[in-house]
Parts: sequence; structure tokens; C-alpha cells
Amino acid sequence: MTNSRPGSAKRWRAVCATALAGVLCLGTPAAAQDDAAGPRPAGSDWTVSRGGPTAAVRLDPADGTVTLAVRDGGRTLVEPSPVGIVTEDADLTRGLRLVDRKDRRISERYTTVVGKERRRAVDMAESRFTLRGVDGARVDLVVRAADGGVAYRYVLPAGAGACSARRPASYCRPTRRPG
Repeated sequence: MTNSRPGSAKRWRAVCATALAGVLCLGTPAAAQDDAAGPRPAGSDWTVSRGGPTAAVRLDPADGTVTLAVRDGGRTLVEPSPVGIVTEDADLTRGLRLVDRKDRRISERYTTVVGKERRRAVDMAESRFTLRGVDGARVDLVVRAADGGVAYRYVLPAGAGACSARRPASYCRPTRRPG
């Protein structure tokens, strides 16, 4: 396509650049306000994903329990299942509230000793949910999602006491529908 007026392409680019800058600037105050407000309120739902299955984390405002579900596309791979841990000092399975959430992307390359493909690369998303119990005890729930699946772990502060084998963490596979 040719343009009969000289300089109109430059003007068009300037108009597009100005419009794009305006759209980007309109989104900034709300995002900044959300970040400045601190952690999200109790009873929130969050997702962690990176190209494969998605982890869905939910904090129930009624009892402060946390559940984790795994979905891939429209399919539920793991039904919402309770997560939490009990130490000798604290019950971190209920009465929890969100203190902080930090997200990061992790890209790693490593070599294995055995296997068909010894050089491997992994690209994943990680969210660290800092939760505090009613007695002030803290636990971090670290959730990772990658092409190959979803994983989670607990991080307790130093001196948190021994962990009990009693924990609600379990998983519930979806029931299969006949046919």
C-alpha cells in the first residue's frame, strides 16, 4: 500500500505510539494502587501457571483453610484438596491469613548423569504465599507450575519446632463420569 501524502506514515506512527502510551498509562494507577494496598484480602483465589497445568490456591475466609487444585485446560486433575501442616508449636491448617505473596519465574538448565536426554531445561512459575496462623506462627506455601506439572512445599522459619506426621495435605482425584 502506498501513501500519496509525504510524512503521513510518520504521523500515523506518532498517533499509534501516543495512543499506546495512553493505554499503558491508564492501567498503571490501578496496578500501583493494588500493590500499595498490601496483601490481598482473606478469601481470595490465586492461580500459578506456566504453560502447562494450573495450580489454583484458595484461602477460605470462614475458617482460614487453604486448598490447592490442579487444572489443565478444562479438565480438573486434582480436586481442591486441603494443604497445611502441624508442628509441635502450632497448627497451621486453619485460621490462616495471607501476609504476602511473591511471584517469580525460574529458568534452569542442568545435566543429568543418566537418561536419554542428559541436558535439560526447565521453565516454571513460582508463587510464595506467606501465611500466618491465629497464634502468630508463620508458614510459607511455595507453589510451582511448569509444563510437566505442579508441585508445592512448605517452608517453616528456623526454630519452628518438629513437624508432626499429622497434616491435612491430601489430594482428591476427580471422579470419573461413566460414558
